Amino acid sequence: MTAVDSQYKESVPSYPIWLIGEEEIPKAALSASTKEIYRVMISPNPFIDRLIIRYFVPHAMKVKIEIYDMTGRCVKSIVNNYNKTGIYDSIICDGGEIVPGVYFVRIKFDQHISTTKIVKVQ
Repeated sequence: MTAVDSQYKESVPSYPIWLIGEEEIPKAALSASTKEIYRVMISPNPFIDRLIIRYFVPHAMKVKIEIYDMTGRCVKSIVNNYNKTGIYDSIICDGGEIVPGVYFVRIKFDQHISTTKIVKVQ
């Protein structure tokens, strides 16, 4: 895990680290003065009844987080908000609505989409 300060400087990672996805938009897709980095951490994975999704929003934007099953069906909508710059935590406490199996967390930052596989165990 790392920390990001108000100037977007990142600390050295601690161990253990569960960084599932770090994606950067290709420079060709950005204007010369803009760089956007999307950071997502999902833990624990696999999970039993509680999952934490931590994500960094580089500037104010619409964020949507959903969980999909293997058939592509949305089983849970978690976030559908306009977020300001910052680090956010979404804690999913499963009350039995998600049965054990393989799922995908889909996070949409404006037009950028990140998908991560998660596993629910008993």
